[in-house]
Amino acid sequence: MEQGRRSSVQWVGKLPVPGNQWNALRVVVTGKKIEGSLNGTKYVDYTWKENIDGRIGLWSKADSYIFFGDVSVKPK
Repeated sequence: MEQGRRSSVQWVGKLPVPGNQWNALRVVVTGKKIEGSLNGTKYVDYTWKENIDGRIGLWSKADSYIFFGDVSVKPK
């Protein structure tokens, strides 16, 4: 979020997300570095402008049905 508005750090389009099954979403944040993968394939590799201080949010498009199960946040 920037000034109360949602923003993307890196856009990934046409991601192959299998439907009607559970998928594994993983985000690893180390200092300024953000890495994101889906089902074991890395799609996001981004360096932010400052250290990231531990906030997390989950969002889906308004016309989607999304279920999040077994969500965990672990410090390194």
